[in-house]
Amino acid sequence: MTLRIAAVSFLNTVPLIEMLVAEPGGGATLTRALPSAISQKLLSGQADIGLLPVFEIFLGRSAGILSRACIGGTGAVDSVKLFTRGGLGTVDRLLVDRGSRTSVALTRVLLAEMEGRTPPLEHARPVPGSRPEEGQGVLVIGDLCFAYEKALSDDPEVQAHDLGALWYDLTGLPFVFATWAAAPGWPDRAGPEAVTRAAELLERARDHGLARLGDLAVREAANGAMGPGGDATSAAIDYYFRTSLDYTLGEDHLAGLRKFHALCLSHDLIPATHPPSLL
Repeated sequence: MTLRIAAVSFLNTVPLIEMLVAEPGGGATLTRALPSAISQKLLSGQADIGLLPVFEIFLGRSAGILSRACIGGTGAVDSVKLFTRGGLGTVDRLLVDRGSRTSVALTRVLLAEMEGRTPPLEHARPVPGSRPEEGQGVLVIGDLCFAYEKALSDDPEVQAHDLGALWYDLTGLPFVFATWAAAPGWPDRAGPEAVTRAAELLERARDHGLARLGDLAVREAANGAMGPGGDATSAAIDYYFRTSLDYTLGEDHLAGLRKFHALCLSHDLIPATHPPSLL
């Protein structure tokens, strides 16, 4: 049985999927999609496994977490930031991308917990070169965050708030943005042996990528990728892979994931029916 795997195309996924891309036909096929579209592929039967934003797991759009490979961070993650013209306490509305539901939920939790604020959402894709208005928080994630921040480097009035750092300050725990998750019903159809093989494949793919971070950083820089702050060097991208991000779902990460689930519940962002769990 060939595994149908879906993942996003952000730079942060490269270490997780490099082996799957470099060795096609090894029992799996890989397709790319926006973060918000991964759950639709799982729900529609177009994919068996997806690198799913954790908020989608909270909404019951998977059968559960499949492996210990993930995308997370302990402290600053450098690619998920809220840009403002003042402190967090000045934010009275949020400009967010519809494709970033986990980061939107994290922003809402942080503002509620730290500032007692629940600003309304405005939906639009941030454009590098645009600037936050007074009272506006602009949420930017992924590779776009690097370009957006670089374009603001000459504006001392704009503050960049790293959501990973804010989460760590609030909880003392890592934050998990996405994990490999199984499509609803797939574990029962495939059987326990197939589930185990899939988890092993994904963790082997992660280990393959982590052993080649330097080479991957050089390649991505040569292809025009940016690292933190818009620095388009292999050193910046290597730092991003090695320091900004975590790729293993450890016990502290699970604790952080459960804490995020509990806070989403307490702020009425999700139903109470789908706590995160490993298959």
